[in-house]
Amino acid sequence: EEEEEEEDKDSNSSSSSKDGQSHHRDGGRAWCKHDLLSDSTLRAQGWETILVQAFMLSGRLACELRCHPAMTVGMVKWHISRSCQIPEVEQQLVHDGEVLEDERCLQDHLSSGDQPSDRSLVLQIIRTPRSTLSQALAAEGREGSTKPEQAVQGSLGPVVDSVMAFEHDLSERRRPRSAEGIEAAISQAKRGDLVNWMVMACHVLKFDDSILHSAVLNADRYYESLDGPLEMMATQSILLGIFSSELKLFGADHFPRNHWKHVIKHLAHSRVPLPEILRMEYEVLAALDFCMEVPTPLTFVRKLGMQVPPLVEVGCRAVELATFFLELSMFRAHFQYSRAHSVLAAGALSAAYRILEMTEEVSADDCKAVRASLVQDLQIYNKKLPHPEDEVLLAEQEILQIWGQAARLEGGEIEWRLHYNSLQAKFSERSKLPFDGQSAAALAARTAIACQAAQE
Repeated sequence: EEEEEEEDKDSNSSSSSKDGQSHHRDGGRAWCKHDLLSDSTLRAQGWETILVQAFMLSGRLACELRCHPAMTVGMVKWHISRSCQIPEVEQQLVHDGEVLEDERCLQDHLSSGDQPSDRSLVLQIIRTPRSTLSQALAAEGREGSTKPEQAVQGSLGPVVDSVMAFEHDLSERRRPRSAEGIEAAISQAKRGDLVNWMVMACHVLKFDDSILHSAVLNADRYYESLDGPLEMMATQSILLGIFSSELKLFGADHFPRNHWKHVIKHLAHSRVPLPEILRMEYEVLAALDFCMEVPTPLTFVRKLGMQVPPLVEVGCRAVELATFFLELSMFRAHFQYSRAHSVLAAGALSAAYRILEMTEEVSADDCKAVRASLVQDLQIYNKKLPHPEDEVLLAEQEILQIWGQAARLEGGEIEWRLHYNSLQAKFSERSKLPFDGQSAAALAARTAIACQAAQE
């Protein structure tokens, strides 16, 4: 113990002299190598400590740690993972009924009065499930341990759930709050025509679907920011300006240098000069606080739809069908922005799996298991959702109703005869849909009945 103490003293003094800092450097990360030492060793070095006891829900003591009060909760999770083999991402620490945030320090949860050395913290460890995406990435990393690309993908498993939760929060902050603000600037019929133009343009130019979905979302955000009706003469410049930003953000990995200029000139048909397009691009960027990379429903569909083996191929089929439903929903702003985009994505995927079940491409048991995992994943990303299963079923039912109306060429102000045929042609060209023009309406009705039965 004396040798261990001397080694730590030497390392502390060398660190301080080398960096010109005390051992409190790096936001407290230096505490890591001390908090598992004995209390006497820490006191000898002048460190005040607190005793942290972590219990499982069963009441079993998982571990005891001697920690400095300035340690963060995230660092405590790291040590618990070392002691108990519980991954940090699966830990939720609770003290006095409060879930502790990773960035907070232990001293923030001590009441005033006694010295920290006379105090202790009793924590409850609640194991939270990992999402299907996290499990799929971990499985890919294990299978491809000899392949660097797959190993890198697998390393994302522990952090992907935190990223998805952040994307959900960003989407909720930035998406339009309702369709009323959009319709104050542009009518539903005119907006439908513009969305249809964007769908066909992206399909002809073979853009990734993410460019289309992001362009539609940012156009709606811009419409909502306007104080009055939009001048129809400016719509072409606005959309071209938005596409200019989207192509630049998509990155040089996908397009050659300055390729966006050729695309924009092609879309403009030489009717709008490039300086005017760039001026409008800047105006849109300023109106949106220069925040264009907002997660779309497609963002969540692609991540929620990733499946672990042996359902990987089925998952790709379901994601394609769910994307079809999302693009159908884009024509209905009221539906598109009436709920969180993560919920809309889960509803689209649930509808896709129900159709695959109806057409006997997937077994009923597999579909039931996938829908259950969708609800569980949604709770991981959106912890404030009170009744996730009900929300997903309601979104699915409305999607199926919109699909049924479109297939029957009904829909009030929306010209479904043009829009629906364009969408079906797009998806039929790149992947065989489990229905055609004649059977779509009947299948939509049957699937809606099955969804209604599930709700009841």
